Amino acid sequence: MLSSSIIFSPPHPMTTYHFIRHGESEANEIRAHLICGRSSETPLTQKGIHQARLLGHWCTNQQLQFDHVFPSKAVRAMQTAQYLCEAMHIALENVIPLDDMEEKDQGDWTGVLRSSIYTPGKLKEMNDSDGHFAPPGGESDRQAAGRMYKAFIQHIVPATQGAKHVAIVSHGNVIRSLVKYHLNYPVSWADGLKNTAVTSIIKAPETEDFRVLIYNQTDHYAGEDTFSLC
Repeated sequence: MLSSSIIFSPPHPMTTYHFIRHGESEANEIRAHLICGRSSETPLTQKGIHQARLLGHWCTNQQLQFDHVFPSKAVRAMQTAQYLCEAMHIALENVIPLDDMEEKDQGDWTGVLRSSIYTPGKLKEMNDSDGHFAPPGGESDRQAAGRMYKAFIQHIVPATQGAKHVAIVSHGNVIRSLVKYHLNYPVSWADGLKNTAVTSIIKAPETEDFRVLIYNQTDHYAGEDTFSLC
């Protein structure tokens, strides 16, 4: 993991894109034993609201300001963007929701007990598929990552030319799949993103390819009692 000073001060003037997992949702808290998938109407818990505000205060403390914010249209992502922006005094008109930033669609598995699906045999089948396995009626990791990456390249990047920092508030599975399958970053199922964790990427000037600066950064959790969260 790179230091926060490198994250927010890249060596060349360029746009840094910060993919942020949403704050803790009610599904994370009370339905963790179920496969939640998109669960787009699930709101944040009070802890999730606190996490979003905490990240906003930390970003301000780091002298980081987002020029644009693109959340998925899921309630938990929209609320995370809202509380983040309020803490950073970012006008909500700079927040543009995008469908394709949504979580991986788990299809028929949505709402089913994890223990009934994720048997050792099924987990091996999924791991051996290299991201091509899809639940019935749902998306594979590669399909979800491809959907997100296409929207990122076709909509977000052209709309943010000249910006210094851009936030994309999305979801754990799809962010992890994006950096693994499109940015060749070595992550596994064990490398799950924490709520409001930040994954930052830039376009490498020498190749024009995007590369990961940091994955799953949660520095804003440290010393949170030093911030005023009123």
